Amino acid sequence: MQFPFRSIAVTGVPGVAAELRRALRGQGDLKVLANTDPVTEAEAVCELGDEARSSAILSTNSTGQARDLSITLQISYRLRTKDGRELIPKTPLTLSRDISYNENTVLAKEAEQNFLYRDMMQDMAQQLVRRLAAAKLPAAS
Repeated sequence: MQFPFRSIAVTGVPGVAAELRRALRGQGDLKVLANTDPVTEAEAVCELGDEARSSAILSTNSTGQARDLSITLQISYRLRTKDGRELIPKTPLTLSRDISYNENTVLAKEAEQNFLYRDMMQDMAQQLVRRLAAAKLPAAS
């Protein structure tokens, strides 16, 4: 995949940022700065923020207990050059997964939810890689 920049720094939400850095490192000649490197060394900076996790009941059984849940992970991101020119304005990215629920297996369902959140972070990282590759550098002035 080709990117309009040769180096990038990723800042913000630790979990998604780590996944994004990992996904970007496998993209050819792109240099991905470590989270300890100064951001000013990168041609582009991807800022991740505003992570929100939520769940909602989708359906209940005949006794009114939850039967299906929807879990959601939302972040916002923006891409800018090191001198502050915006390549992608602040944009939300939301993913959700549906999960069956049984009150008799609460611990197993909690572990499943954590697994699904991890899966959504990896999915978000892959979507962000594609979106960053599609960014256009502003014309030089």
